[in-house]
Amino acid sequence: MKICSIRFENINSLRGEHHIAFDTAPLAESGLFLITGNTGAGKTTILDAITVALYGRAARYDKDKPETLMARHTSHCYAEVEFETGGKRYRSKWSLTRSRKKADGKIEDNMELSELPNGASVGILLTQKKSDVPKKIVELCGLNAEQFLRSVMLAQGKFAEFLKSDDKERAALLERMTGTDEYSVISAAAYAKTKREEQALERLLEKQGDVRLLTSEQREQHEQRIAHDRTSAIGLEQEIERLRNALAWAKQVVELERDAKSHNASVETAQRDFDHAAPERERLEKHRMSAPFHAALAVVETKKHDLKGLDASIVKIETSILPDARTILEASLRLVAEQEQEQIAAKKTLSEMQPLFDDVLRRDSTIAAEVEQCAKDRINTEAAATEV
Repeated sequence: MKICSIRFENINSLRGEHHIAFDTAPLAESGLFLITGNTGAGKTTILDAITVALYGRAARYDKDKPETLMARHTSHCYAEVEFETGGKRYRSKWSLTRSRKKADGKIEDNMELSELPNGASVGILLTQKKSDVPKKIVELCGLNAEQFLRSVMLAQGKFAEFLKSDDKERAALLERMTGTDEYSVISAAAYAKTKREEQALERLLEKQGDVRLLTSEQREQHEQRIAHDRTSAIGLEQEIERLRNALAWAKQVVELERDAKSHNASVETAQRDFDHAAPERERLEKHRMSAPFHAALAVVETKKHDLKGLDASIVKIETSILPDARTILEASLRLVAEQEQEQIAAKKTLSEMQPLFDDVLRRDSTIAAEVEQCAKDRINTEAAATEV
């Protein structure tokens, strides 16, 4: 722990604000310096400011009352210390104020601890709780207030107390001051491990005394048993290999059976789809067979529609047009006669095409029979392939 600077105000006899920087010239260059002065000049007040800023305690003259540090007839005071430890810089501040800023007002003391990254003047506040600041100081530098006062800050008369401490307490304090306490922990751990290893060695030596050597006959019997076990192990390994091959063969058979079932299911599905489409196939076949006659049938339907229109015209003429009814009727009869001749001609054409129509039907029947036979042959072929 390194004290870098002190700043305080209205502490003991030193009224007003004071600042001492140990990390700047000329103190930073001197290495070692002495604080001297007449009695009551305020030498110990500087030490009190450091102590109260870090731990909130004023231990001079065996007193632990920080309010006694405030200069008389003042309403506030403070002490602030900047220090370095663990490669980081911190600022610890203690302050004391009286209510209503009167010299006889109620006293209220506060503490806060901040980290100063990279030497910044504005710090990062770590805590403002009065009881937490001393605990945090102990975590940072490893010394509590008593150890700090008996090592780093030896007040008047305290050096003799440090020398009179027992060996154990003084050693612990020096270890914390020099940072060598971890070596004590390592030493204790090494001693404990050595003790455990010695105990383990003793147990092994005790077990070694219980070991009995075999006779030649016993050794030969053990060797024969080992040879027999090795032969049995070889036989077991061969049997295991045979069982592995049988298992692989059985797995292959199961996979083939599963594939066969899958193929059969696919064939059944296809057959169902084929049967389900039978009406559509029949309708498609009829449409294909009647396709050559669609034009002739369309003509016949057109003629029929025309005849219906003529009949309606005749009825209209007979009922509404009397003067020219005969002439119109004769013309209509001639038109009817012509239409009948055309119809006769169409029927004759249809009659002439009948043999062709019959021939087409026969050919379609033959094709349908051949298609059906092909389907049966395909099914038989797939069944034969599945059995193989």
